[in-house]
Amino acid sequence: MNFASTTNKGSIKKDNEDYLGNIKTKRGHLFAVCDGLSTMKKSKISSRIAINTILTLFSEKENDPIDPILLIENIIKKTHYSLISLDDDSVGTTVALVYLENNNIYSAWCGDSRIYHFHNNSIEWISRDHNVLHDILNKGISAGKMYRNPQALTRFLGSNDNHLPEIVKLSLSSNDKLLICTDGLSNFLSEPFITKTINSHDVYTASDILFDALMQQNTGSPDNFTWYLIEI
Repeated sequence: MNFASTTNKGSIKKDNEDYLGNIKTKRGHLFAVCDGLSTMKKSKISSRIAINTILTLFSEKENDPIDPILLIENIIKKTHYSLISLDDDSVGTTVALVYLENNNIYSAWCGDSRIYHFHNNSIEWISRDHNVLHDILNKGISAGKMYRNPQALTRFLGSNDNHLPEIVKLSLSSNDKLLICTDGLSNFLSEPFITKTINSHDVYTASDILFDALMQQNTGSPDNFTWYLIEI
């Protein structure tokens, strides 16, 4: 397995509110990215606390025989509670993680950070954003209506209303690739460009190309951007 990663504040924002981390234990390999909510006072620390808590809890459970889906669900719940114990009015972060164990992919997300699965040079599966627009479209009831803030998150860690992740299990195949990223990538580069770049290059070269594309003057990287690009 090879993987490349990057995290950058972009060209406009003063701080990087994203954070990422990975850990390999006896059970498997975990990769996670978080994007602190810029509307929260403690956005920057929220993403860091979330990642550090997830990695610590995962390490502590490396000998636990619990089912991986339950393990991930429990760890994300505990991470949420560690955040709101600080200040539930000032904390908030998305999370997207991939856990690889015994030729299986366990993908979990809460918010609009994304997970892409590339299989046979095409996208096999993409996570669904937890925001107003995607929630409406997934229910098929938009009917052409206009909404004040369609990008507003409907789930995130630190939310009293909904912080539960979605978790999906997939089988691994040789040469599969995974992309875990914050919206600083997915919002500013087109999906066809991302897909073509990843399918046409090794993870290190592809990561460099994506970075350069975001930093070009015509793109301007207006948001923080962070990702793991993994090849099985």
